[in-house]
Amino acid sequence: KYIMPKDMIPSEFDGKAKVAFRQWAAKMRIYFNNVGFPDATTALDWASKMKIPITEEMIATYAGTQYHENGTIIREAWAPDWRDFVKYLYGVLASRTADTAHRLVESVQEGNGLEAWRILTKEYNPKNVSSAQAILRKILGYKAVNKLSELNDRIIELEEVMRKYDEHGGQE
Repeated sequence: KYIMPKDMIPSEFDGKAKVAFRQWAAKMRIYFNNVGFPDATTALDWASKMKIPITEEMIATYAGTQYHENGTIIREAWAPDWRDFVKYLYGVLASRTADTAHRLVESVQEGNGLEAWRILTKEYNPKNVSSAQAILRKILGYKAVNKLSELNDRIIELEEVMRKYDEHGGQE
């Protein structure tokens, strides 16, 4: 079911440059959303936010359809083949990481791709106070544009940095 088009496969990540992780992770999200698992971003975001190791039981609880007490659906289930996705994610992460990053992937139970993703994001994309402070300094350091033609690009860039600040626990 899942096909890895060669021109879409993100390059290997070795963990040597933490800055490179964000870009690699973004490419991974795009890749998984385009190879037959439209809920990949939802699953990866959920895994990234988990503070404790992710078990299969936790995934099954989160991935399934959730119902309100009156029987109405609160949230639809991920695709019915979510177990296949979790295993496929593990295989791709194991094959697209090297060195320290690969050792982190191998440290989790084989086949638990969401736990491998959680560990990688925890290691290479930490959301802590110093990260938020660095992003805030970047926001506050923006200079005025010199040409009106630069304004749209600057606004887009600033919105992206502000989104990152919010994700790191910054206050509005």
